[in-house]
Amino acid sequence: MATLSTPLRIAPRRGALIRGPPLCLLLGCLLLLPALRAPATIAEERYSEDAVKAAFLYRFADFVNWPSAPDSADFTIAVLDDEALAAQLQLLLRNRLVKGKPAQVRLIESPRQLTGGQILYIGRAYPGGVHRVMEALGERPILVVSDEDNGLSEGAMINFLLVDRRVRFEVSLAAADRARLQVSSELLSVALRVQGARP
Repeated sequence: MATLSTPLRIAPRRGALIRGPPLCLLLGCLLLLPALRAPATIAEERYSEDAVKAAFLYRFADFVNWPSAPDSADFTIAVLDDEALAAQLQLLLRNRLVKGKPAQVRLIESPRQLTGGQILYIGRAYPGGVHRVMEALGERPILVVSDEDNGLSEGAMINFLLVDRRVRFEVSLAAADRARLQVSSELLSVALRVQGARP
């Protein structure tokens, strides 16, 4: 069963660096093991915030069920207006399968360019705001991940937060339900906050 562990520690924003286990170990755990773990015995090193967020985006797919199998041959993670994170995802997903399908990354500049895809990450610098993106998507079954303080209240299903220099995330079950997405209890158990409650 897939599990997530405590998120990695991040250094102050100048270059947005992250403290955690060596990146090769982190990626090895992500790609070869069913868990994202950070052994305390390993010396701390620095890695980009984008790399850690890309790893989380990749792993989120294991903890979410879509209402039907994707029509396309690929599993697509779209990145809205964040070239650096898209590049990290491209490196991470190369020659990998997600939900049994080859994974691909699409860098887009507008939600109108999102003709397909299962996950959409909205870059922090995107000027249109999460609310406008959600209006454009309607109730399409797309896992929307935002990266701003009020991401959940704007309609995203998952929102990244930086807490005590660690990448954390919060989840909105109401937003996931509207998109007909099922979020596993394993993911909810390691979220910083869960908005809404299951019956």
